[in-house]
Amino acid sequence: MINASHNKKVQHFLEEIRMIDFEKFEMLQELRKIVFENSSNVQERMMFMAVLCFLVILRISVGFL
Repeated sequence: MINASHNKKVQHFLEEIRMIDFEKFEMLQELRKIVFENSSNVQERMMFMAVLCFLVILRISVGFL
C-alpha cells in the first residue's frame, strides 16, 4: 500500500472510504499507486467534482455503487 497523502483533506477522505468500504479503498489506493509511479511530481488535492466523476465512471465501467 502507498503512503498516506500529504494533503489533510485527501487523507481524511481516504480514511472515511477505508471505514465505509474497504474494497473500494483498496481500489482507490491501487489507482493512486499507478498515478504516483507514472508521474513523480503529482500533488493531490480534494475536489468534490473530481471524486463525483470518478465514482460515476467507476459505476458505469464496472457496475459499482
